[in-house]
Amino acid sequence: MATPACSTILIVDDEASVRAGLARSLHEPGYRVLQADSPVEALAILGKEPVDLIISDHLMPGMTGLEFLKVVRE
Repeated sequence: MATPACSTILIVDDEASVRAGLARSLHEPGYRVLQADSPVEALAILGKEPVDLIISDHLMPGMTGLEFLKVVRE
């Protein structure tokens, strides 16, 4: 029997407690959850791994969530 495909979710937030809470909420079979504490770290992850969904904070140091998502889209 084939293993079902796993969807990868990337959580980007500068607050560890928020990332941890979201990761706990999304801990279900069929989901792989990655975490980044900054947009820069998230971009590094995206350079190495395909991601199906990004959940991003808006107010982060260095780059807003909207700016980050615009970079990802390009």
